[in-house]
Amino acid sequence: MSATVDHAALVRRRPARAGGDKLFVGATFGSALFVLAALGGLLVALAWGSWPALREFGPGFLVGESWNPVTERFGALAPIYGTLLT
Repeated sequence: MSATVDHAALVRRRPARAGGDKLFVGATFGSALFVLAALGGLLVALAWGSWPALREFGPGFLVGESWNPVTERFGALAPIYGTLLT
């Protein structure tokens, strides 16, 4: 014996979203936007701070491995790899 469920009646009887639920949804959405804005700001700050090195040493700075202060040849691959590995 199986019971039948009137889904349309259940949908009609569902109460409207309570004020606390609306507040929670709004706070969650606002927090998500804040995190995205903070990440965007972080990327801008990193690009701004790295611009002098990229301008001085060129884009090869990011993939170069040599680090020789005497000849002023620098590469950031080893420090980047170490940071990512850590």
